[in-house]
Amino acid sequence: MALGPMSSEAIQFGKYTLLDRIAFGGMAELYRAKIKGEQGFEKLVAIKKIYTHLHSQEEMVRAFIDEAKLAAYLQHANIVEVYDFGCLEGTYFIVMEYLRGKDLRSISNRLQDSEQSLGLNNSLFIASSICAGLEYAHQLPDIAGNPLNIVHRDISPQNIFVTYSGQVKILDFGLAKVAGRQSATEAGTLKGKLAYMAPEQAQGKVIDQRSDIFSLGIILYEMLSGRRMYEGDTLKLLRQAQNRSFVPPELLMPELPRSLQDTLQRMLAFVPADRYSDCGEVLSALEGCQADFSYRSQERQLSRMVCNLFADDKQTEEDKLAALLKASDDASPNPYVRPDTGAAAGEGTSSSVGWAALKALWRRPGPRMAWLAVGVALLGLAGGVTFWVSRPASPPAKPGREKTVFAARPYTEAPQATPTPAAEQKAAPDQGKRAQQALALMDSDIEAARRIWREILADTPDNAEAHFNLGLLYIRSGEYQPAAAAFRRVLALQPQMPDALFNLGFAYAKSGRYDEAVESYTQAVALDPPYQDEILYNLATVLEIQGERQKALQKLQTAIELNPENERARDYFEQLQRKYRQTP
Repeated sequence: MALGPMSSEAIQFGKYTLLDRIAFGGMAELYRAKIKGEQGFEKLVAIKKIYTHLHSQEEMVRAFIDEAKLAAYLQHANIVEVYDFGCLEGTYFIVMEYLRGKDLRSISNRLQDSEQSLGLNNSLFIASSICAGLEYAHQLPDIAGNPLNIVHRDISPQNIFVTYSGQVKILDFGLAKVAGRQSATEAGTLKGKLAYMAPEQAQGKVIDQRSDIFSLGIILYEMLSGRRMYEGDTLKLLRQAQNRSFVPPELLMPELPRSLQDTLQRMLAFVPADRYSDCGEVLSALEGCQADFSYRSQERQLSRMVCNLFADDKQTEEDKLAALLKASDDASPNPYVRPDTGAAAGEGTSSSVGWAALKALWRRPGPRMAWLAVGVALLGLAGGVTFWVSRPASPPAKPGREKTVFAARPYTEAPQATPTPAAEQKAAPDQGKRAQQALALMDSDIEAARRIWREILADTPDNAEAHFNLGLLYIRSGEYQPAAAAFRRVLALQPQMPDALFNLGFAYAKSGRYDEAVESYTQAVALDPPYQDEILYNLATVLEIQGERQKALQKLQTAIELNPENERARDYFEQLQRKYRQTP
């Protein structure tokens, strides 16, 4: 069983549906997948599978199992999370969170191509995030309380992932050195990337956690300078790494604060004993280099940069993911949808045929997840692969947290605008057919659908259905200002329509107009729609962006009380609790 990189055929793999293969390496391949549960629950994941032909190679299989066993211990905000491990159909696999963003190497290359720099604040934020993850891993004990003495051994830009929400994740502990690990590499064998090795590692000597600190120092050096610390062919890289041969930071970057130069020099000390003793010391030094260091604002700033750098990549992958989810849903009908109307069980039917048809499309789990799913996972199998879930086509002017994705929403009831007599006289006799045509084109041809809705509005300016659908199309193309105008027009016609308020809040949030987004979502909550937990989830994302942590947590708690099955709200609530426990 195998899916090609361009395949859109979904294959069932136990409880998981494999959507497509997104990367492959010498030992394993990586699939984008989803898991479905009761009541329409769905979650995107990444699945790493060892090649079947390697199952006869005991050492390979042992290394893969060791990687999975180690990953089970690692539960930190700055380390990619593993959910499951097993053997199915004769294949060992690891299930991980699915991330949306780019690895640090891809970001650095794009910045260089566009003659931009990462900047001091972003560089310090990324280095501090890596440091926090390493400190956790280095100090982690096993379940009996014995130290694991983990050394990553491959801290490099390809294994540092930055999500579109500005989160930093360490990938791929597959080469990690762990006390008592069966597949641990003996001294004298080089593992990792030469350009990011500590001298003792490049010399084949015994290494410890201070070797990871040196590798992190190289990454920080390159982020700050915009150039490689070691360059050349393999032999030249090996000699440079063994001898610690590079341009000192104080000569290359004399403008750096003295405290930061001192920190870099100590991280990059030739003798391990001269370096920081652990990552906790490094983290304190890095944070001391920037007195006004702010976790929240810096995460948003990094998010903005990455989203802007890779806007086209985001859109391309987003469209592909939406198509894959729709295809997988078509292949496996949702058992919770009534066959007569397509509405979800327990919902009322719409009084408008056109609106009911579009409602059925949007209420199906596949397309809906393309809008609503929380961004989840990836591993360091291949650099430069982009993954994300949220539907909007381009980054907002002031993007917020994409870890918890803002969600636009289809309608649950058709707005019943009462046209004026003049509008009735203008209405063409085939307007109903044109509306049906526009609805049919909403997914396949946005521009054609938009043109038809505008033609309908030219005849009947107070047609709330046309304004609403036009607003949805603007959201899909990332045009949030006109989308907001469209939903304001709907609300002028139907002031008590929660779906219009919900989408207006979404458009405001994606435009960075957070105060107005809060107002819209609050008004929608007051109308008490059946999806109130979803509104509270979105409201919490905006409040957290504004620094209102307690209010955000309260909204999420209410959402969970209203709908205990809302996994997105539960995951985000737990994420914020972890984050604020770690924030000074």
